[in-house]
Amino acid sequence: MLGSRCEYFSALFETGFSESTSSKIEINDISYPIFFNLCEHMYSDDTEIKYENIFALMQVSEIILIYALFFSLWTDLGCFI
Repeated sequence: MLGSRCEYFSALFETGFSESTSSKIEINDISYPIFFNLCEHMYSDDTEIKYENIFALMQVSEIILIYALFFSLWTDLGCFI
């Protein structure tokens, strides 16, 4: 599922990196709440995001190429200003 919804994970799983043959991958630079929101968005295109997580989620979504989430968060950020 992750690979079909995200170019970053697709490349990670399908281009011969060690993750492509592993049953478990380690993600060190993303906190659990941010990764949970990210996965929730990829599975449902919707997620409930706390204000304090918006900037971290925007940063991660830009790094792993989920631009729809990035721009959705950008739009939502206007609601808090």
